[in-house]
Amino acid sequence: MRQSSKNKRRNRDCREGVVCVDFALTFPLVLGIFMSMLFFVQAFLYKNTSSNACFEAARVGVIVGTTKEEMVEKADQILGALGVRERIITIDETNDTVTVTVAIPMKGNSWATGTLFPIDVSIGESCTLRKQTE
Repeated sequence: MRQSSKNKRRNRDCREGVVCVDFALTFPLVLGIFMSMLFFVQAFLYKNTSSNACFEAARVGVIVGTTKEEMVEKADQILGALGVRERIITIDETNDTVTVTVAIPMKGNSWATGTLFPIDVSIGESCTLRKQTE
């Protein structure tokens, strides 16, 4: 038996809003997952860059006659290549070791923090190397 055109139109009218409802339910979830993925990828990139920056600054610091300013300059050079705007570089020297700590606060560097991720996260690394002897 064939359905009348009136019944076909009524069935189609009942299903027209389904796509809008599905979109309204799934879009916030997909957007949240996507934004979280971008945040974690950027955090991973900052983690690797801060590790590299503290190691290279410590390598400069183990050379006899190197100043703290030269170590900070080396770390700033590596972090600046990534576009890190805010950073905390701490240098601790003893008689035979150099420890460089680099911290990158995500609040000032990531576009995803703020209203979407109102948490205060800081990504950082530390590296200790033994100084060269004369």
